Amino acid sequence: MAQFTTRLRVAVLLDRDTSDDRPMTDGRGTYYLPVSMIENLLLDPDAIWEAIQSVVEKTKLSRIEDISIALDALLEAMENEESDRRVLGRLGADVFRPEGPSSTFEQQIDTFSRQLITKYAPSDIAILKVEADAVVARLKVEKKRREFFHGKDVLARLFKLHLHQAGLPKNVFLFETARHARRRRSVTEFFDRLFAELLPEVAPAKVAPEPAPAKEA
Repeated sequence: MAQFTTRLRVAVLLDRDTSDDRPMTDGRGTYYLPVSMIENLLLDPDAIWEAIQSVVEKTKLSRIEDISIALDALLEAMENEESDRRVLGRLGADVFRPEGPSSTFEQQIDTFSRQLITKYAPSDIAILKVEADAVVARLKVEKKRREFFHGKDVLARLFKLHLHQAGLPKNVFLFETARHARRRRSVTEFFDRLFAELLPEVAPAKVAPEPAPAKEA
């Protein structure tokens, strides 16, 4: 945007995805959430509890502790999926786009196929899987699965298993959970710090240091 105006600031806020140790910013206008994806900020038993009060009597979630137990059960069941997500993230995407002349297409396909066979060799995939399993195990020990597992899937499964039959529309559940989750200390501290960096002229004089992600209960 610099070629159009020097008065307009541009910043990008992205998911952290599987990089739990990535800094808040790259220093060039790109910022990262303190969690894997925005939905992870909603994986808070207190926020969910407040969000479901209108239908709580129609569920088996009669206490905040029940929500915490339900989340932990889902996270436990998703450990292998989470490990695979990290393997896929390490592998990245492979795109084949042939170039002319068309008489060389067959050779290009053969070359690309050989590259794929090398990249996806079972021995190399096994190494990536072991490394991903270790990361998942570490997140469990450090009680950070709610922050760095696939938050969107966790929320979707929680709703399907415990709230789908309660009569609460999913979009209302997400909105209400987000409305209450915004009061979480880790959420307010992150966004206070973010806007202090983006708009220092309007930020409070004192901003808390970059917060560590909230841990599982």
